[in-house]
Amino acid sequence: VVVVVPGHRDSFAYRHSVWRTERLPGVDLLLDVAPGKPVVHEISGRRVHFYGVAHVPGQTPSPFPGFEKVEGKGVHVALLAGQRGPGGERAEQLHFDPATVAPGFDYVALGGQRNFEEFREGDTTFVYPGALEGRGLAKEDTGEKGPVIVEIDEGGVHLERVISNRKTVDVVALDLASERITDADALRNAVAT
Repeated sequence: VVVVVPGHRDSFAYRHSVWRTERLPGVDLLLDVAPGKPVVHEISGRRVHFYGVAHVPGQTPSPFPGFEKVEGKGVHVALLAGQRGPGGERAEQLHFDPATVAPGFDYVALGGQRNFEEFREGDTTFVYPGALEGRGLAKEDTGEKGPVIVEIDEGGVHLERVISNRKTVDVVALDLASERITDADALRNAVAT
């Protein structure tokens, strides 16, 4: 089962959005700009409810008001591409308060952040898996990258990070004068250590 919500950079509202130009058989694409009913799938004998909103700047409510959980046994998963907090400096992004989103949910799959982060609000686990590869020299592009495998059972939410990046971006600060780096070989050695 593949369930996707577009974020602000790949918004469905863009005329040439991949979500408009490509057909993805077998993918549930959640395009509502306001909280609605979940998509429900039977996975390994359990009902899994997937809730999500597509972020369309100016249409999706931000700060996000949260989802209205439907009654029903099973696992309840929310998908949200946005930033934790009240907003401000990046108004084009969806902003949310974890305390508003968490109630009744087992897991919240997050997008919109290039570094891995896991946190909890009450009994709900939130995860930004991050990017699959670093793409520049910004802090969020450094370090190990890869997808997160999530298993949800009666014992809770279990995460496994799969480090799969082909290159690891690190930022190294060197003082060439004090470390007496005067040629390419010395620079290579200093960076390698």
